[in-house]
Amino acid sequence: MISPEFVLDQSIAHYPGDRLAQGPGAFIAVQPPDWVRKELQVEGGESADKLHYTLAFIPDASNITLDQLVKIVLPEMENWINTTQATGVIDGYGLFVNPRSTILYAKLVGDDIYTLEASIKQRLVEHNLISPSRNSAFSFVPHMTLFDLPLKSKTEWQFPPQREFEFWFDTLIIGKGAEWRSIQFVPA
Repeated sequence: MISPEFVLDQSIAHYPGDRLAQGPGAFIAVQPPDWVRKELQVEGGESADKLHYTLAFIPDASNITLDQLVKIVLPEMENWINTTQATGVIDGYGLFVNPRSTILYAKLVGDDIYTLEASIKQRLVEHNLISPSRNSAFSFVPHMTLFDLPLKSKTEWQFPPQREFEFWFDTLIIGKGAEWRSIQFVPA
């Protein structure tokens, strides 16, 4: 049996320069182990300590506190870790292009990660935090941002080498605005 251990106090997990800090949104993510994040880090991109795989995004979380969000999502993560192998496989890369920037992201595949993603989105729908239509596969693409390049930048970059990693997730991250909560699961 795995039990949660809060390893980061929310006061030291603030990222005031983060894009999310400017809006009312929140996100739910899992974090791969250090060695995977270091392997995936792109020169000039997100720092390895901030890399995480975003499972769900709540566009307007203004009516819920971070602690309430943790209480909604934490049981799903505990159940997932206790009933699956809690693994993820990075299986390639993709690009999001928006009016502000181009984002390079890593794609994860596997039944374990899809199960967690679906159960968390279902809990968010049940609590009216996202709409069922937002729960569709086309409305939000789970991803791990590796590089966010402003469109007018002259910086050049390349896709990382195509490699497949298999690893075990042990950390849940929930962020709202500039405040992040990191919850690490350790063997009991």
